[in-house]
Amino acid sequence: MIKKKSTRVIFLATEFFICGYIMYTIVFHQQTLMNQKKQEMIDLQQKIKYEKQLTKKLNKEKEEMQKDEYVEKVAREKLGMTKRNEKIFYER
Repeated sequence: MIKKKSTRVIFLATEFFICGYIMYTIVFHQQTLMNQKKQEMIDLQQKIKYEKQLTKKLNKEKEEMQKDEYVEKVAREKLGMTKRNEKIFYER
């Protein structure tokens, strides 16, 4: 009878230990996954912030490019165009 009782106690203790180990493993794994996802979220938020700044900058450049002064500047500097009856002097 005592042997049966001690065997049962050992069995229950072993079962309790195994269940505890499994629970610990699951919780630890979940925590690791949560930390990884949290870091991914932080990285994505930083990328979104960068992309918003870039979009703002490009929109500003787009507005500048639509102004007549910019078109004239590009026509003169890049295409070598001049206004009618305008004289160009070159330095040597």
